[in-house]
Amino acid sequence: MISSECPPWIDPGNAFRIDVKCVAYKAMLEYGNLDMDEQYHDVWVDICSGYNLDRFVTDMAAKIIWGPSQELAVWAVDSDSAAKWKIRKNEHFEKMIKSRLIEKMADVIVEVVDKGGYQTGHTTTWSKGSSGVTSHAEPSNVEDIGDTFSSPDHFESFHEPVDWSLLTVIPHLDQDGEAYGLADEETVYEAMGFKAADERVAQAAEEEAAIPVMPADLQHDMFEAAIESSS
Repeated sequence: MISSECPPWIDPGNAFRIDVKCVAYKAMLEYGNLDMDEQYHDVWVDICSGYNLDRFVTDMAAKIIWGPSQELAVWAVDSDSAAKWKIRKNEHFEKMIKSRLIEKMADVIVEVVDKGGYQTGHTTTWSKGSSGVTSHAEPSNVEDIGDTFSSPDHFESFHEPVDWSLLTVIPHLDQDGEAYGLADEETVYEAMGFKAADERVAQAAEEEAAIPVMPADLQHDMFEAAIESSS
């Protein structure tokens, strides 16, 4: 509730009033969520006290509530154009007050927003597969929990034979006009030493398989000798 009366502990000559509008939000508290309606508050400042953004946030914490996963975003509002800009630093807040010393008041809008990269106190589930890979999903707010995945125990690889005769050389567009020469298979076969190796294997096979041929007259003599010995 906004009051136009200066608190007794502030010299009226140094008093500065900040009219605060807090937009409706959802307070994400540790025991649950709580819907908060739009609110209006006033903060009285002694301009000689070096009042800044940090002290303003502390004062607002006594007037409104927000959860540990949330923070307060502060916007200064121009009273003439209704334009607003975000106040991020203490010096920016101090400059806002100095720019309003004649009016002795300033309009401010605050929003309760989620903290970036906040990690809740909930137990996060980890999963580990046989490959040793783990996964951890960080929650974005209090309601989130960790998502997990487990790696499979086995990975199957499927290898199909390659039919090299069906391969096609596809030129690049940036090489238009250049020659695309394919290496001669016989040349590659010989250059890689495969031809010589195959020749050596074939020669060795022929030498092992060679059987001496008996002359016909020798075969005849041996046949007659076998008949005589049997009689």
